Amino acid sequence: MKTRVGIVGPKDSVEIMNEIAKEYDSNMIPICFEYKNSIETTEIVEKNQHIIDIWVFSGATPYSLAQKSSSKQLFFYLKLNGSSLTKTLLNIVYKSNNDLLKVSIDMLDERDILETYHFLDISYEQCHLYEYSGVTPINEIVAFHSNLYNEGKVSVCITCLSDVYEALTSQGIPVYRITPTLANVRSTFNSALQQWEALNFKQSQLTVMLISIEKY
Repeated sequence: MKTRVGIVGPKDSVEIMNEIAKEYDSNMIPICFEYKNSIETTEIVEKNQHIIDIWVFSGATPYSLAQKSSSKQLFFYLKLNGSSLTKTLLNIVYKSNNDLLKVSIDMLDERDILETYHFLDISYEQCHLYEYSGVTPINEIVAFHSNLYNEGKVSVCITCLSDVYEALTSQGIPVYRITPTLANVRSTFNSALQQWEALNFKQSQLTVMLISIEKY
């Protein structure tokens, strides 16, 4: 029986995830939910948990919002890392003349940023980081980027969040969004399906044990 996987995120991320999901056609049924604002995640999970086996979210923000629902299902999310940042930095170089030395970045681990800049042989000294702390106050993150840009401390902003990207774009601030690599999506799907299969196996073992006990 195929696993019904709820895919949740902004339109572009959901499209990427759904495309990769086609590679798992033999054991997975993707059911996609696009949102315009991440705050919609809680309601999406609440209303649709009865048709889903496991959930995969586009990032840490919708993942944390999903945990506010009543669902006790397995949740997974795409973890953005140095590979995702590298892709974004190369995109900035290709599309603009923005200075990679003066940037603001949110949500990534500092280690991933340091390693990426070291690998690309770029100085990290003028980078400004807003690290993920378990909560994602969108207005605060938008202010973090916009203040640095308006003060002339950064020439371009890099965000992991679609909400922040839209807000900064509306202010005319140069901003690029970090999106997951295809390898990251595949890795997350593999982990999700493996854990779901393991859970089902344990439950089937327990059922067999209970039936055996009842016979005696």
